[in-house]
Amino acid sequence: MDATFVRGPGDRSLFVRYIVPETPWASLVLLHGSMVHSEYYLPVALALAEAGVATFLPDLSGHGRSDGVRAHVARYEDHVEDTRSVLAYVRRSVSVPVHLGGESYGGLVAFLACARRPPGEGARSLVLAAPAFGLRARIPARLRTGLRVVAQAVPILRLPVPMHLTGVSRRPDLERLAARDPLLNRQYTIGFFSELLRAQEAAAAEAPHVRAPVLALLGGEDRVTDNEITRRVLALAPYAQTVVYPAFYHAVLSEDLATVARTLVAFLAGEEGEGEAAGAP
Repeated sequence: MDATFVRGPGDRSLFVRYIVPETPWASLVLLHGSMVHSEYYLPVALALAEAGVATFLPDLSGHGRSDGVRAHVARYEDHVEDTRSVLAYVRRSVSVPVHLGGESYGGLVAFLACARRPPGEGARSLVLAAPAFGLRARIPARLRTGLRVVAQAVPILRLPVPMHLTGVSRRPDLERLAARDPLLNRQYTIGFFSELLRAQEAAAAEAPHVRAPVLALLGGEDRVTDNEITRRVLALAPYAQTVVYPAFYHAVLSEDLATVARTLVAFLAGEEGEGEAAGAP
């Protein structure tokens, strides 16, 4: 594993881990979910490297070792711009097709980063693991409005209750590892949650403009994101399919690494995936 810093918009410094096999045939930029950072996806990167896929794991601004106010984003577009900066860096670094993926919040950002992109500036395809197009916890319209009003006044005000990883994965060690991680984001700002809601609204509007093939990996026991909302959004994308793992929780990429890695490699290689179609093939 190696690492570097990529210069993002606004002179932001973005930390990027990467594993590049000797003769890669494809590359994948994989965005982390909220709370966590790139280190949590090293097992996925190692598995893909064994199959010949170079994997780049950036920390979005405000996360991990990247610049920015911890657990905050002023505009969700800042994370979209972070992603496009890393994609541009990867295209300069490798001579193989570049794909983009993300889990949870990272999947939402990846999806938006590919909307309306001309050939050569987006990604060959998109891999979305439990993308956060909608949460299972319903937020009433009045509360959404109030959240946005507060976010405009005090965007970096933090929620009083810390987040946790309970019920996110079947892996018993994940929560123990997180408890000792000083880089984990446990208390997000009001501004971040306001922008998350805005990004979810944008995903539905931008879905018809995502021209890259999309594979969504969903956990049948996901307690965080709403799979029905994901299906509705992807039904608007021209080239999308889903694979559902009935026993998986929200952290799809950590549930059964061997199974998920086989699915990812087959999709990146252009092979037909198994699962339910979510759009026109």
